Parts: sequence; structure tokens; C-alpha cells
Amino acid sequence: MASDCEGRTQQQIGQKIEEWRKKVGLSQLDLAMVLGLKSDRHYRRICIECTYEFSQSQIGRLAKLMQVSTEELIPDEEFEEDSDYIDNIIKKGSEYKQEQIKNAIVESSKPRFSEAERRIVSYATEIINMEDEELKENYANQMESALKMISIMKQKIT
Repeated sequence: MASDCEGRTQQQIGQKIEEWRKKVGLSQLDLAMVLGLKSDRHYRRICIECTYEFSQSQIGRLAKLMQVSTEELIPDEEFEEDSDYIDNIIKKGSEYKQEQIKNAIVESSKPRFSEAERRIVSYATEIINMEDEELKENYANQMESALKMISIMKQKIT
């Protein structure tokens, strides 16, 4: 990855995500599903082809899974180009104390998950961070089986 002076590009971020995904043993489809993408093709368009970008909520989920800040998953160019965001911060600066601004920024950057989504991310993160590879593999197999059963049930219903 480039130094802080050079900034982050979408391509560099995509490479970092791909390295992490491979390290934790997730397929592109698995990660796409966790992030709420329609397909692994959409994932590849974001991380490999760099023709699309993640939504803010997807960046929030991914940052939580990877245990990095959301800032690390956003190209530096976006920070420079978002003049509305900067103007809003300046405007609020005259209305609030510095601590209130900090709290507002932190709160607005938090992903808004449903309770079920919070639990899923929490469980997935817990499994990913396990030291015991055999146990991790066991949990991954259980999740894969459950997802396959759900898919089969959905096909029978429709």
C-alpha cells in the first residue's frame, strides 16, 4: 500500500480487501453476501475492476469485519472532493462546541445495522478472530450448510 503522503486509491483499497478476504478464508461470494451485495460479480466490480464503490453502510460493515477504520476503506480523493461535508462541518462549528462536533461526526460515521445485522457481524467477527483454525473451519462449514439449506428452501417456495 502507498505511503500516507501518496494517499489511498480505490485500487489499493480493493487490493487490501482482497488480501484480507483471502487471509480469513472467505470467498468473494461469501463476502459479497455479508456486505449485502447482489452477487460476487458486484464485489469484483468494486474491489478488482474498481468501476463501482461500496455504499457507506457496506464500508461500515467491512471496516468492522476487518477491524480497521472506515477512513482506511475510502479513497483519499473522496475526502478532498466532498465539499458539502466540509461546509457542513464548518457551519456546525459555529453552532456547537468542539466536543459536540466530535460526537456528531463519530455518531454519523457509525453504520446503522438492524439488530439481526449487528448479531451477524458480531458472530462473523468473533469467528474470524478465533485462533483455533479447526474450530473456525467447523463454524464456517455450519454457516455454509445453513445458507445452502435456506437457498434450497427459498427455491422450493418460489
